[in-house]
Amino acid sequence: MYTAMALIIVSVILLAIVSLVAASKAARQRELALLKQKRQERLRVEACGETVLFFANNLGYIARSVISKDEISQLIDNGISPEELAITIAKRIEQAEGLILGYQVFDHIKFNVKLPLDSRQRHLYIVGKSGSGKTNLMRTMIFQDMLLGNGLGVIAPEQEMIFEEILPYVPDHRIDDVILFDPSDPNCPSFNPLHLDEGEDVDVKVDEVLTIFSRIISSNSGPRMEELLRQALYALIGRPGVTLLDIERLLDRTDPSFRSYIINSCKDPQQAHFWQNVYPSFPKDAHLPITNRLGRFLRPKVICNILCNPKQSLNFRQVMDEGKILLFNLSDGILGEQNSQLLGQLVVSKFQLAVMSRAQMPKESRRQFFLYVDEFQTFTGTAATSYEKILSRARKYKLGLILAHQQTGQIPTQLLKEILGNVSTSICFLVSREDASKFSKELITTQNGEIINIPEEEILRLKVGQCWCKIGQQTFLMHTYLADQHPDHNRVEYIVQKARFNYGSSCNLIAVSESELVQGTTYQDKAKKSNTSVKSSKQTLKKSPN
Repeated sequence: MYTAMALIIVSVILLAIVSLVAASKAARQRELALLKQKRQERLRVEACGETVLFFANNLGYIARSVISKDEISQLIDNGISPEELAITIAKRIEQAEGLILGYQVFDHIKFNVKLPLDSRQRHLYIVGKSGSGKTNLMRTMIFQDMLLGNGLGVIAPEQEMIFEEILPYVPDHRIDDVILFDPSDPNCPSFNPLHLDEGEDVDVKVDEVLTIFSRIISSNSGPRMEELLRQALYALIGRPGVTLLDIERLLDRTDPSFRSYIINSCKDPQQAHFWQNVYPSFPKDAHLPITNRLGRFLRPKVICNILCNPKQSLNFRQVMDEGKILLFNLSDGILGEQNSQLLGQLVVSKFQLAVMSRAQMPKESRRQFFLYVDEFQTFTGTAATSYEKILSRARKYKLGLILAHQQTGQIPTQLLKEILGNVSTSICFLVSREDASKFSKELITTQNGEIINIPEEEILRLKVGQCWCKIGQQTFLMHTYLADQHPDHNRVEYIVQKARFNYGSSCNLIAVSESELVQGTTYQDKAKKSNTSVKSSKQTLKKSPN
């Protein structure tokens, strides 16, 4: 009996021990599972934090405007995975307004990099070797601007940029907005440097034109030559029908009739005094350096046709206000190197004057306009001050500048400082080691909470289409999209004809000899011939290709 009882007790104790062991094991498993769950949760939260940190460090300039910290915290608290969080933020950025520059890849997720309007208004600077991807990026931006209905201008020293990279891809709804400045076309829109558009300041205009044309008469001609050219510009600028050819008429010492007309119609006593009393006291040949060198500059028919039309002049302010697409083909193969440079500088100067004339316009009426200048060092020279003024002051007048070239050594040091100090966005493709050293100091990013410079070697290892992009205070590696290139030459020809039909001027109207001007020949007969030529051009305009 006692033996049976003992066995029962032992069995009960063994069962209890087994139960305790099982319960302990179960508790331990639950504890391990809980620890694993906590560890997974910690890893999830940490991974989400890394995702947030990536977007904050790279695209915080736009991410902060599309998703708040509180919303991100709520998503993380609700158990979102790092991948889902990355996709959510990327989709928000995708929906944000802005121009697509390229893309980034994070954790196998590809998403677009966008540049908001506010950043675009603070200008953009692109630098990189030939073939590194600059032109492709500019073309991608230009196409988007055209598609969005934005007004834009493009100044290019190579005609391929205009005829192969832009014109074939003009959207149908923007074809009538295209104004093509192509010196090889006799019907190229004219550009009279002495024409004063509404709202332009005469003093600023004289200074800008004088600075640029000082290159023609040579910067070492002395103060007398500069003063003489300045007085001539003050006397002529803003007068209906005058052109650069009239400078010789004004300075002519053998026939004072035109100068007498200017004096009699002059409303400024100081100008009248100069031409009545001061100029006659100059040596008889004092004007020859100006007239001879200006004459050589205007001798090529293509230059004279563009700059010496007394009836018409391209209105840059109107182009900006109406949101047109203004394309300048300033190929030196057509114009010659110096002429191309001088025309480009005049164009940049004219844009600067047009922008400043918006000062009297209500802010809400100022339409956004973007000016792209490819290989802009070609058009620097005496126009460097125009760039500086646009960079520092044009934002409030709604002009965004996009400058591109190959290396920093191509431009003056002071202009480079102005660019780096004023632009909001800098994009650096593959550059020389010297430039990599410069940009390593400019391209700053954040890693693990520390602010560091992008190493030179990281810049020198860039592949075609890769670039370091700095927007505001954030720098990141970006890939540009390869633009699809299948130019339709029939379409290009159609757009060229439409531009000529809508905005071109006849060369007959402006092919006027100096002798005809001196003799006071009227332009009525030539205008009639011009109208006939334009009508003929309109009648032969082809239909748009399918």
